[in-house]
Amino acid sequence: MKKLILLGIVLLLIPMVYSVESPNPSDFITDNWDRFERPDSNGFNGNWTESGNYLVNTSIIFEGSQSIQSDGGTTDAIRTSVAVGSNITCSVYMYVRNTYTAIERIGMHSDGSTAMFGYRPVDSAANWVVGGPRTDSGVAINFGSWNEISIYHDGAGGVNYFLNGTIIFSQAGANNVGVVWIGNPTGNIQYPDEAQFDKYRCWKGNYSHKPQLVDTTPPSISSINCTSCVTDPTPDAEPYITEDTTPTFNFTTNENAWCVIGKDDENYTTMNATNSGTCNTGEGSTGEHICTLPIQDRFDSVGANSVYISCKDTDGNEGNVSDSSKSNSGALDMEITGPTEAGGDDSIQIGIDTSEIGSLGSLTVYSDQQVYGRNLSNGQFTGTFDKLAIVGNKRWALNYVSDGESTITGIFNITPALYVLQLQNRTNESIINDVSAFINSTYP
Repeated sequence: MKKLILLGIVLLLIPMVYSVESPNPSDFITDNWDRFERPDSNGFNGNWTESGNYLVNTSIIFEGSQSIQSDGGTTDAIRTSVAVGSNITCSVYMYVRNTYTAIERIGMHSDGSTAMFGYRPVDSAANWVVGGPRTDSGVAINFGSWNEISIYHDGAGGVNYFLNGTIIFSQAGANNVGVVWIGNPTGNIQYPDEAQFDKYRCWKGNYSHKPQLVDTTPPSISSINCTSCVTDPTPDAEPYITEDTTPTFNFTTNENAWCVIGKDDENYTTMNATNSGTCNTGEGSTGEHICTLPIQDRFDSVGANSVYISCKDTDGNEGNVSDSSKSNSGALDMEITGPTEAGGDDSIQIGIDTSEIGSLGSLTVYSDQQVYGRNLSNGQFTGTFDKLAIVGNKRWALNYVSDGESTITGIFNITPALYVLQLQNRTNESIINDVSAFINSTYP
């Protein structure tokens, strides 16, 4: 007998299932009310009628950038401007901040009075209340967290109340769904700002038919910081200033995402075809992503340059909201500085070492060497070169002009005895490559 009684109780809690097509985004009947993300001061638009005053809260948020809260007035409530019909479920996310005793009721009401779901501590201490409107659900409120409260009307007086998707109470003989109130519609008692509301939606059918929205929005990037811009006083703001020609950035995304970095304004798929693996931290998460510009995309010249970051989310959305073929970040302005005098000298030496003469035992290299040249036409030059490399009867005079340094004018080659190279506005990598290539082209 006990087994039969328990079975009967379980059956009472199982919601009726209605024949509805497979859930899809079109089943939302108030999808444009999904969040309180509106441009006016209270966060509402023409779909809502306000009673009393509500405040925008940007620190306690379920989704988006803001939620709403009461300012403690006696008639604080908002309601839909039109009835939403029957065989409908409406839900809102509610955050109860503190325990209070002087509250009439706060929550969601499907007709302004009879069918309600929310918080009424004068009746239930710290339990959710449902129904007409004094029924204690027996389910304790978890203060300081978001909960989804939902009310379903079957169109024949039956109402189901869901907490976080689980039915906790059924009621027969309630009013059919009409306008939906959020807050305290009765206006008969003043209450403080004990609750926040966010993300309101209604849809066709019972809770089990809640549509799953298709994400069509690409990830957004924020908190961009150039970690290799060690001399930049503001590495978190453009232009990002660094001597590093393969700079490293960290940043966050607003959703789980995979990212790459490059020098071209391309989306993730295109950029990843050649730059795969350049982001090695934070992939598939919303946490800190760390990405380094790959060698094949390094900057070859100093001055103004640009870098781009592209990301893709779990649904394959990529690019920016205006153009899915482009990067998520848009152009990030870079200022690549040239090497110091010492850095230029080091790069010239590396260029010599990596050239064809670098491994020769007969190689001699002098630093800060004065060189004098005179050709058959009586052309002349003289100057102090950063490096003078000598192999047999061949000499290479090599100079990098750093910031504030004057160029050596009138230089020329005296083939096959003397070859002269002077560089300016180069990166360390380009100095190395240019020096090595110059020596190789004139040796043996």
